[in-house]
Amino acid sequence: MATLRALCALAQVLAVRVGSSRAGNDPYKTHTYSVPVQTEWEANATHVPLDEVLQKGSPRLKDVLDKYGFAVVTGVVPFQEQQAFEDDFKDDLLDLVDKEALSTGPEAAKYAHERLLKEGPRAFPIRTAETYLTEGAGFVLKRALMHGRFAWRARRHPNVAAVFGTLFPEEEKLVTSVDVTFFTPKGGQISKTNSFSAHVDQNKHDVRDGLSDSETYQGVLYIWPAGEGTSTTVLWPGSHHDRWDTMMEDERFKDSGKYGIHYCEIRAMYNQARGTQLAAGWAEHARRVVVPAGGLLLWNSRTLHTGWRGGPRLAQTVCLEPASRRKETARLAKLRLAALGLPSTHWAQLGMQHDMVLGYGGVFAKDRAPASAPFMFGRPLLPLLPALRPQGLADGADEGRLEKLVEVEYSTLGTWAFPGSAALLEASVRDTIKEHL
Repeated sequence: MATLRALCALAQVLAVRVGSSRAGNDPYKTHTYSVPVQTEWEANATHVPLDEVLQKGSPRLKDVLDKYGFAVVTGVVPFQEQQAFEDDFKDDLLDLVDKEALSTGPEAAKYAHERLLKEGPRAFPIRTAETYLTEGAGFVLKRALMHGRFAWRARRHPNVAAVFGTLFPEEEKLVTSVDVTFFTPKGGQISKTNSFSAHVDQNKHDVRDGLSDSETYQGVLYIWPAGEGTSTTVLWPGSHHDRWDTMMEDERFKDSGKYGIHYCEIRAMYNQARGTQLAAGWAEHARRVVVPAGGLLLWNSRTLHTGWRGGPRLAQTVCLEPASRRKETARLAKLRLAALGLPSTHWAQLGMQHDMVLGYGGVFAKDRAPASAPFMFGRPLLPLLPALRPQGLADGADEGRLEKLVEVEYSTLGTWAFPGSAALLEASVRDTIKEHL
């Protein structure tokens, strides 16, 4: 019953995501918006080189985060390593292709597969990505791709850990979330407007222990550069202060917090006058963030942000938090996600299953994607398997028992209580992955 009430509360919050496609200057009414890419001056003000971040005692990264609510750490993945990331993602995509179905499929699908082999992820058919892989602004929520080689290379990269470590200098160990991958191949439409879904990911009224007031930084590690003509992240500089406080006064979020819902969207606010003011501020002040290849975008979870869909993107969400914040229940919940090939939300301390895939089978999903060759030769559908084998799933794991953990009861939205499953989960996840959870 608690889960049902939570889902109903979430439905009220998320109902505003489905809006009109009419463009205009008032995002609150038109449900769309248009904002520019950062200027060179704006980008320089928020960019901090990795070398400077890692200088002992350097306050620059924290100062930028405190002032703007976000920062871009450049050079986190050196140029000479970026191809290895792209190769990992190429291998993940190739492993997803249903070779048996491809052998009897249309020539257009076979040609698309050859292009993927030769040219890599940029050549992945855009129609296949949009139909079978991604949601919204290129979120990869299914087929266990967020537990593939690419995602885990990002989460375990020493420079990622080093950057987050500077934000929590007193902590001995950090742990990771298992959030989604962002992917839009070449061929995606360049957009001048996007659907208005500006939100924060921290609710002052969240009843879950430690989440309402913790200092948490979300991150996206960009392997392809982001800027003009690409999909990227949009942020409102400085909104993590007064604007977050204004949103937290709204009765909508006081109510949703009772059910453990951290997602707070401007258009969901009960107070329409304040919502309209915030939307107007977003249209004036928000910026599409410029991130060079190999850069790590960080932002405070109280900062207003959303994804921008319009052009290619290959990036991995990352969030590390102190292990001291993570309870044993959360660690076991993340073991379940790692074994089943399911995404979490951004919280590393929590292990909350992403609310957009509750009930989804992960590695045990059955939804194969058939091949097809539409009239437009350049937009074939590659046949895909239901899922990758997650990097964390141990050899010899009891998959019969694990499959029973797909449908579980949640104490709050997406938060699992794991009765009697600890031993199974400990045996089901590789130590090389487990140590990061």
